[in-house]
Amino acid sequence: VLDLSNNNLSGVVPDDFFRQCGSMRVVSLAGNMFSGNVPSSIGSCSAIASIDLSVNQFSGSVPKEIWTLSGLRSLDLSDNLLEGEIPEGVEALKNLRSINLARNSFSGKI
Repeated sequence: VLDLSNNNLSGVVPDDFFRQCGSMRVVSLAGNMFSGNVPSSIGSCSAIASIDLSVNQFSGSVPKEIWTLSGLRSLDLSDNLLEGEIPEGVEALKNLRSINLARNSFSGKI
């Protein structure tokens, strides 16, 4: 478990940050002031079951690599500045039980 939630952390999350998650099952960076894109290296967290990046200032689109995390059960990207279309592939996450994308700027079809 990596829980850095509700601190005063800010800035861009380094692109290789998620390559270091190894066998972690839970990662929470919620309630900070992180900005920039969600790093595509998030796809290297093969053992991850829960990702919470809510209540930050992440922008850009959701990296398609998230949809390759077959063990993902919970994804919370709410309350950010994310935009664009929700990538195809979410239906491939058979273990996903909860997804929260509220309060962003997504567009297009679902």
